[in-house]
Amino acid sequence: MCGLIGALGLVPPPDRRWAGLAALADRGPDGASELVGADFWIGHTLLSVRGGLGAASSQPVIDAGRRFAFAYNGEAYGGERDGAAGGAAPRDVGDEAAIIGRAAAGALAGRPPV
Repeated sequence: MCGLIGALGLVPPPDRRWAGLAALADRGPDGASELVGADFWIGHTLLSVRGGLGAASSQPVIDAGRRFAFAYNGEAYGGERDGAAGGAAPRDVGDEAAIIGRAAAGALAGRPPV
């Protein structure tokens, strides 16, 4: 299972963020990444269940319009490879692309995110 960590409000300095990600290495030994904003931080350690996607399934994922971002621990089933048409950035071809694409498409159409 992947590891998730983050902060809202006060963003920790880089050494504290990466120490937090290192503490989750056993939950996600296949990679670590982060997204830092003015008042938030999302960190993710990757456990590649399907394998073969490498950087294409790294998280946090950001939609093509750079309006939505997320990280999650899980796996999508059922049509998960069609998300790129829904607004996901071209590099995102894993399960994450389907989720962010559908959420962005719904929110931009005035519907609640999926």
